[in-house]
Amino acid sequence: MLRSPCSPPPACIRYVHANDLTALGDPATWPAALPDGAFARMFPPGTPLLLATVTQAPAVRGLLAGRGEAARVRVVGYLDPRRPLPSADLQEHCGMSAAADAAF
Repeated sequence: MLRSPCSPPPACIRYVHANDLTALGDPATWPAALPDGAFARMFPPGTPLLLATVTQAPAVRGLLAGRGEAARVRVVGYLDPRRPLPSADLQEHCGMSAAADAAF
């Protein structure tokens, strides 16, 4: 595929499922963390990332900060609404609605 030097790269979405979120942390601290090379192949440097999690976002941001990656990652996660909400409203409250994700 030929592109002019000014054309943007093609959009790409990669879905990654992690059973152990400590895989995102610093390998010097977390035994299950991805080695730096594997992390770079899975999440290429300079590529913005959207990470949605069922846990609270600050915990995941902390793992990524330990690796020096927090700035390029938007982490959305559970945020207690302090009252019961329908699923769609809870997704909106947590920043996980389709509209919020598309705005990323």
